[in-house]
Amino acid sequence: TTLAGAEPAAIVTAIPFSKVENIFPLSRPNSADGADSTFNVTCHWGNLSPMYSVESFGLPDASPVIPEGCGLNAVHLLMRHSARYPTSDSRPSQFASDIHAAALKEGFSATDDLEFLTTWTYRLGAEILTPFIRKSLFSNGVAFRYRYGKLFNAFMDLPVFRTTSE
Repeated sequence: TTLAGAEPAAIVTAIPFSKVENIFPLSRPNSADGADSTFNVTCHWGNLSPMYSVESFGLPDASPVIPEGCGLNAVHLLMRHSARYPTSDSRPSQFASDIHAAALKEGFSATDDLEFLTTWTYRLGAEILTPFIRKSLFSNGVAFRYRYGKLFNAFMDLPVFRTTSE
């Protein structure tokens, strides 16, 4: 028990975690012809895909519910950020630097739809998490603590957690 009291044990009474399908503020694009309404392109962006639930890791009878008579004494959480601004040496920032350098050269001129390039500067952040994913990671951490916090009651001191240095 901590100074604030016992940790919550929502795992005992809570419904299982629901599937992650909402990636607000992103929205799933529809196919142009509407031919394949089951294909979700946001799940196929590789390392740029937002978090989503998989059906059951190939186990058709799998369930997040702990079977009767079983207990839970440890839990591991692995999260990856999934959305951060590009690194400073990435292709987008290098491309932006090249465009900006070209626009500063004498004789550069842009008209119509490209006229903005004469005064444009690259203002996208670098190497930090986006506000969207910071909120998502925090919310997931709170939910995880709420759901499995009872496991902390066995500790006299809270354990040390390891994260990256970001």
